Amino acid sequence: MNFVVNARPYLYRAIEGGGIALPDDAILLTNDGVNYYWSIECPQDYYSLGDIVTASPVKPNVDRLVCVNKLFLVRANYGKTVW
Repeated sequence: MNFVVNARPYLYRAIEGGGIALPDDAILLTNDGVNYYWSIECPQDYYSLGDIVTASPVKPNVDRLVCVNKLFLVRANYGKTVW
């Protein structure tokens, strides 16, 4: 059985409350000839929880992504970065 939840009211409530914000842009970090690695640019005091990898040099649409307010994040150190 599949359930479909209309998340739109919850998303709007979270945006109004300051918990999340829509991204400003996607910035190309690098490419390896096959994949393109993008960083999500967030408004001040908001952070992306990851990057995006695409198979195209066309900038990804960030309309379906959100950035999280720093008040809801805890800094962690996992050692060596991937790139």
